[in-house]
Amino acid sequence: MVDEDFLLEAARFIGIAGLALFVLSGIGGALMASRTVQIINVKWLRGKLFNYHRLGTLIGFALMILHPIPMLYAPQSTGGMNISHIFIPFTAPKQSLTTGLGVIAFYVLLIVAISSIFIKFIKREWWRFLHYGTYIVIFLGLAHGLFISGEFMEEEVFDFDEPEKVILLIFTVLALAIPIWRLFLAKKIINKTETT
Repeated sequence: MVDEDFLLEAARFIGIAGLALFVLSGIGGALMASRTVQIINVKWLRGKLFNYHRLGTLIGFALMILHPIPMLYAPQSTGGMNISHIFIPFTAPKQSLTTGLGVIAFYVLLIVAISSIFIKFIKREWWRFLHYGTYIVIFLGLAHGLFISGEFMEEEVFDFDEPEKVILLIFTVLALAIPIWRLFLAKKIINKTETT
C-alpha cells in the first residue's frame, strides 16, 4: 500500500504544476491579446506563442483532472474523501470550504475548455466572455491551494513552512499582475484614441 503522505504530496505537486501552467498560459494569452508579442523581438516566442499557450493550457487541464485522484487513496488523511466529494462542492469531509473552491474552479475550467474546443460555433463575444473565466479559475485555484492544509488538518489554514505556499504566493502576484497590466494597456489605448 502506498504511503498517504506520498499521495498527498503527489496531489499537491500535480495541482501546483497545473495551476502554474494556467498562470503562465494566462500571461501568454494576455500578451497575444494586447499584441505585445509583435513588439517584443524574442526569436523563440515569435509566431509560436499561441502554440505554447494552447499546449500549456491542455497540460494544465490534464493535471487538474489528475489532481484529486491521489487523495481518493488516502482515506485516513482526507477523512474518507470519495468521488462525490470531488464533483459536489463543499461536501468534502475535511476542509469542505477550501476543497469546494477547487471544485468550483474545475467546473469553470470545464466551461472555458469546452468553449475553446467549440470556438468555431460560438460568437466571438461569447467566447471572449467565457474565456475570461480563466481568471476565475486561477484565483479560485490559488485560494484553494493557499488556504488548504497540505495534511488536511482542520486547524492548519496557512502554513508558510510549506514551500508550495510560497510558490503559490509568487503565482498569485503574477496572476494579479495580468489583469492589472491589461487594464493599464486598455486605458492607454483609450487615452491615445481620445487624443487623436
